[in-house]
Amino acid sequence: VALGSSIISIKNQALGGALLHSHVQPFPEGSEQQQVTVYGYSDANNEWFFQRIRGVEPWTDAENKTIEFVKGGEMYRLMHRLTGKNLHTHEVPAPISKSEYEVSAYGDVDLGDYKDNWIIEIVEQVGEEDPTLLHPLSTSFRIKNSILGCYLAQSGKHLPEWGFRQGEVVCLKHASKRDKRTWWNIETHENERLPQGEDFVYPKTSFFRNFMQLNSAMMATNNALVPNPEKFDGIASSAWQWPTLNVGVRLCEWSEKSIKYFLLGSPASVWPSSIAVCALIIHVIFLTLKWQRQCVILSDPVERDVFVMAAFYPLLAWLLHYMPFVVMSRVVYAHHYLPTLILP
Repeated sequence: VALGSSIISIKNQALGGALLHSHVQPFPEGSEQQQVTVYGYSDANNEWFFQRIRGVEPWTDAENKTIEFVKGGEMYRLMHRLTGKNLHTHEVPAPISKSEYEVSAYGDVDLGDYKDNWIIEIVEQVGEEDPTLLHPLSTSFRIKNSILGCYLAQSGKHLPEWGFRQGEVVCLKHASKRDKRTWWNIETHENERLPQGEDFVYPKTSFFRNFMQLNSAMMATNNALVPNPEKFDGIASSAWQWPTLNVGVRLCEWSEKSIKYFLLGSPASVWPSSIAVCALIIHVIFLTLKWQRQCVILSDPVERDVFVMAAFYPLLAWLLHYMPFVVMSRVVYAHHYLPTLILP
């Protein structure tokens, strides 16, 4: 990654981590400066570049000198490409996480203060490339404010409608080195001044680590699909409504020209299934109590196998398919009950 000429996007490594983002809309309170958020989708407002620090002659496109690469342990400014503003923090409470500092975009290449300066701390390198330099994807790093000593982080909270429900970015006052909310990596990188890489092979990573990270990310993404309390969702439902056939779900768009589809379970299949589950639970409890009182002795292998295979396992499978939707906080719909429905 080169100073000035490299256009980059920066991704947070926390669960549900998104891309560092800014747009022209200001914070409605606090500093009222330009918002800095995290956003999970590709967007031109995700693009940044490194600039020299305050008090030093800034890098310009007219420079034809040797390319200057970004190094770990050095101090830089991060500038938003579209608006030309500096990544900035100050002793103003963040909009949601009031105990942390607000992060904003402020000033320009000439206007600003020394709180625009950030120290790049490399925490992990994957591969055999120069470990002192910042590399796309393979370098994990933290971004520390040179004046306040806080770390750029994704808080995990979402802004209200004025922030387009994008993720909150804060400057953490106290952050451990292993706190992934403060870890970032270069997600995309463009630089026409650098030679095209030939036959580059990305370094191999740990399968187990990737497996755990992928499943953790899927879980975090799933849990993030929470209902919006400010809006009415006409197709969402609760888990208790599915076995009782209390609700269905629309499976089409709202256009008047489209054919309408509505998923609704059949009473001939849903209600007997629900009754069978209730009866089986009562039977298992009753049989277990009789066994504890030695009224029934499950010593016969055939009788025991019939109980386990025909009663316990199907009930366990039903619970494993149904209970996650009861306890999870995400928005759920009637079609989530279909895998459970076929078990009884």
